[in-house]
Amino acid sequence: SFSFLLFFSIFLFVFLAGIPTFSAASGPFTSYAVRRWDFLSVEYEWTTKEDAGHMRVPICYGSPYITAMYSGMKPRLSKPPGPALLLVNGTDVAARGTDPLTITTSALNWTLATNYNQNWVFYTQNEVQWTCTMEGCTAEESDLVVRAAHNPSERHFLYRSAYATGAELEVVVDDDDAAIHFRWEVQGEGQLAMFALPHHRQILSHATRIDPALSVHTGLAGKISAVIGSDWYMSEGLSELGESFWDGGATIDADKAQAIIAQLQVDKPTEVIANQDPYTFGKRIARLARLALIAKELGEEGYAMDVARLMEQSLSIALGFGDQATNEDPLVYETRYNKAPGRREAGGGARR
Repeated sequence: SFSFLLFFSIFLFVFLAGIPTFSAASGPFTSYAVRRWDFLSVEYEWTTKEDAGHMRVPICYGSPYITAMYSGMKPRLSKPPGPALLLVNGTDVAARGTDPLTITTSALNWTLATNYNQNWVFYTQNEVQWTCTMEGCTAEESDLVVRAAHNPSERHFLYRSAYATGAELEVVVDDDDAAIHFRWEVQGEGQLAMFALPHHRQILSHATRIDPALSVHTGLAGKISAVIGSDWYMSEGLSELGESFWDGGATIDADKAQAIIAQLQVDKPTEVIANQDPYTFGKRIARLARLALIAKELGEEGYAMDVARLMEQSLSIALGFGDQATNEDPLVYETRYNKAPGRREAGGGARR
């Protein structure tokens, strides 16, 4: 569930039709790295050859904004490739030709030329002077925190100043209950707003403040709403593990056994799992484990051992171990992003 919340935060910005490019007024970024990470966030840092400063972007679960923290450089915001930048705070920048627009605001509003409503708003805590053309906008100040939101509501302006840069996760298990605590690391002023999924809301403390005016309706996750404050306290009852098929407390009906054994032979794998992305590999290796367990329960020890050997070979390939290091896309630890887990790229590098 936590990973889905992070995925949804990124989906709001990346998979929409066009995302602005963040850079520095002096030029594009030339290097970047993962600066730090925890259970609920990861922070990236970008630098340029021309500036001694940097831009840092903390990606936290459920953030309603993209947050870019500039130090020692002036922000430059470029329009997405493809759609034209029609309006900046209601002014037609294309109609101005080569005459740039100078505007002072704490909410820089872009309207893009797409086939559906698409606005990007860039918030700053205080009013900032921007110089804008059809290609984008450049701030006249350095050391700014710029927060971007896609098609935002009025509530985004209210919560623009406080932002999370990381978090601590604490889980305490007492018998059949788990107490879960998210403690967000907060910078800026005012109150922090972070999105919570429906199943988070079901277990949040009754004292939790929810702002229903800052919410997003999704087809996959349902309605996600903003939790206000730097601490999330959740309490969840843990499932009681009773007798199940796998602990030997249950048996297969004798009249079904032969049919299942026959189907096992039909489903028996014959090749190792190789050159799969990590997501697909996990699902396929789990399928093999389930076949081995069923075979063992039915007394088909040879079948179970054959599948176990196939799993061992597949895992060796996936992890690049020993003589089995033939995977075209193994899991690796790379160095370009400060040794964050990644996948190999052509040329010896790796990507997350």
